[in-house]
Amino acid sequence: MIEYIRIGNIIDAHGIKGEVKIYPITDNNERFLELNYVWVGEDETDLNKFNIDSVRIYNGYPLIKFQEVESRNQAEALRKFGLFVDRSNTVKLPEGRYLICDLIGMQVYENAVLIGVLEDVMQTGANDVYVVKEIDGKELLLPVIKQCILNVDISKRRIDVCVMEGLRDDPI
Repeated sequence: MIEYIRIGNIIDAHGIKGEVKIYPITDNNERFLELNYVWVGEDETDLNKFNIDSVRIYNGYPLIKFQEVESRNQAEALRKFGLFVDRSNTVKLPEGRYLICDLIGMQVYENAVLIGVLEDVMQTGANDVYVVKEIDGKELLLPVIKQCILNVDISKRRIDVCVMEGLRDDPI
């Protein structure tokens, strides 16, 4: 499993005292208020720990003041870096909900037969949609509803599905 989870991107400096503006990639901006530190870097292979001095939400965006950043120039140098949390600081999800990064790459089965691999999750509003690359190379879109997604086993990296009629581009 991935050790660090991206929760946002630094998109700009804010003000003159070193705050950074965050583009969140989480469904709850309030989660930033609970953090004591984050990891900052281009990706999860090159991260530096930054201690959080304060967080506030401004016009829908989290603004973070790091203890290690004292000026606008230092904040601007962090622009375009990602914000990551270690797995111990991820939001605890209710049963039946999963982190997208934990789902990507899982094998997808229909009637105990491997049909493909989960490549992406589209968040549409009503329900998520799993993007599966089938063994034959075709793309299959599966709505995340109980009639279609029968079981998700994170530990076995397996998703059991029922492909409902009309979801495949089968010839008529």
